[in-house]
Amino acid sequence: MPDKADQVARKISEEYGRLFKAFGVKPTMMDVYLAIFFSEEPVSLKEIAEKTGYGTTTIANTMPIIERIFDVKSFKKPKSKKIYYECKHDTLEIFMKKTRYQLESTKNVVHLLRECEDELTGEKHPKAVRYRGYITKLREDY
Repeated sequence: MPDKADQVARKISEEYGRLFKAFGVKPTMMDVYLAIFFSEEPVSLKEIAEKTGYGTTTIANTMPIIERIFDVKSFKKPKSKKIYYECKHDTLEIFMKKTRYQLESTKNVVHLLRECEDELTGEKHPKAVRYRGYITKLREDY
């Protein structure tokens, strides 16, 4: 029978999974993140695999995304080739990472939309005129 701490961790995992799924985060990523979050010490890919039931390749493929959007950092211990992961338990950092990423992505999209508007400027074909209108509206909305 699971102890109270395990029950609480499972409840949080389930709710976090629902929350982040709404933002496009796959359940695999949430399981991996929460395995790191609830670890008492840094964990290796193999240890994460044991906790989640996922293969090390699956976990390794998700780690760059997890590190980009969550408060997880990777490092190597001295004289070791093995990569370890740990959670900094810093919710503000998660928020700031997402905000910076969204801001940078938005700037890139606006830049691309301006380029596309410029490419269609002066075009007379009805499709080009219609697309330019869509693009202009989209850029203004951003």
